[in-house]
Amino acid sequence: MTSPVLPAELEALLAIEAWPAGLDAAVAAAEGWTDAEDVRLACRRNRVRDLLGGDERAQRDLARALESVATQRSARSLAAARRAAARVLDHLQLDPHAVRLAVTGGLRRMAPRIERVELLATSDEPTALGNALREARFVASSRIEGDTVHARLVDGTAVTLRVLPEDAARFVVAHVESTGPAAFVDGLRERARLQGLAWNAALGGLPTHVPLETEADLFAALDLAPVPPERRAAVARGEPIGLLVEAADVRGLAALHAAHGAGRFPLVTLADTAAAQGFAWLLVADHVRGADPRAGREMLAAQREEAMAWRRRRSDVDDEQDAPALPDVLLGARIPLEHVTALPEADLVIGVPTASDWPAAACDALATGQLDVLAPPPRTAAGADDLRAWGAVIDAARDAGAAVAFGGEGTSAAPPFGVGALLVQASVPVLLDADETMPGELDQLLAALGQARREAVPAPLVLNAWSAARLRTWVATRRERTT
Repeated sequence: MTSPVLPAELEALLAIEAWPAGLDAAVAAAEGWTDAEDVRLACRRNRVRDLLGGDERAQRDLARALESVATQRSARSLAAARRAAARVLDHLQLDPHAVRLAVTGGLRRMAPRIERVELLATSDEPTALGNALREARFVASSRIEGDTVHARLVDGTAVTLRVLPEDAARFVVAHVESTGPAAFVDGLRERARLQGLAWNAALGGLPTHVPLETEADLFAALDLAPVPPERRAAVARGEPIGLLVEAADVRGLAALHAAHGAGRFPLVTLADTAAAQGFAWLLVADHVRGADPRAGREMLAAQREEAMAWRRRRSDVDDEQDAPALPDVLLGARIPLEHVTALPEADLVIGVPTASDWPAAACDALATGQLDVLAPPPRTAAGADDLRAWGAVIDAARDAGAAVAFGGEGTSAAPPFGVGALLVQASVPVLLDADETMPGELDQLLAALGQARREAVPAPLVLNAWSAARLRTWVATRRERTT
């Protein structure tokens, strides 16, 4: 008997380890399943259990496996998830039934990878607002469970929208709960219980009413200082809140690749984009190949000439239009640790480890005093995630007066979580490394900022929060002290 032809997605699912042997292609075809969503729905309705003769465990294992598959397919970078959330929120804000709209979950905590974009809303017509999302042209599929719409966008991003009847207090508590993580929320509930407060939508059970209009009101009712979402997991572990760098603190965009190096766009395009985005300065730092420092000097000379021509052109135009001040253009160089040499022509020298020379070469290069900033090693390097190895490197950076470049988790410039805390303890400055080639795409800068906030890196330690003049002074002083 010929097996039925199944859709490609369903055919792939039949090969996963958790797929029950009793559900062959003929059964799947007879049930009319076409994709993972159909099978998940069959699990929720216990149809899979019935087909397997009452085997609830096999149904449960399959449901978990399907959820894992969905998570792997839909997980997005922090920046991509923010763009998806903005698209949905922009759409919902136009609906007359929307009263309050907010981002929650991992996206609000600036997690490095977002399994699904979680949104919370209140409405005078919750059903109508939920339907506004379901009927949007950028939504590929959707379903409703209780007060929550589960949607899949056309680009594959998973989105949930929970819609509550309009009530300020209920919204505040739901926002805290859905932001998470669970351990932090459990701690708040326990604190409320010990203070004789009932944890519900209005913190009821009080002898007098406690008005809740914002999260700050809820923290105040519990005699707590507000905890930024990025630090709630740490606070749940017993760590202090700390001082966090804010997005508004970031004045400089570093470190971009231009067409003279690994980039696809000329320096002038990068500078124009940085100016349009309101940065006070930008750092272009391309890779210097080989051991001959003349290659680096030639690249920097060409870029400096290009930067001067850009400033002259923009100054002539902007003077006539009374435009804001132009950003300073700093020119750096990324140099392999094995070829580190003095390069005074560079505003910032960034040492780049390879997979084979970490961490010993990093410590040796820092000891020469010729590195201003050390980049993280490739994720494939032995010891790349070893915090003990990182501790030795950070001690070497502190002794050399150097900084460490800091990308966000999941990026190519990503130190493991925990390095930020070590840098703060050692008072080693941090460079939030955008490491971008496309103008206007700040995915890695956002990821780096998210990890810095989760690790309580304060603005005074972040080079991007300094003025260009202060950064140049720091480099000059550091180089003078180490030569």
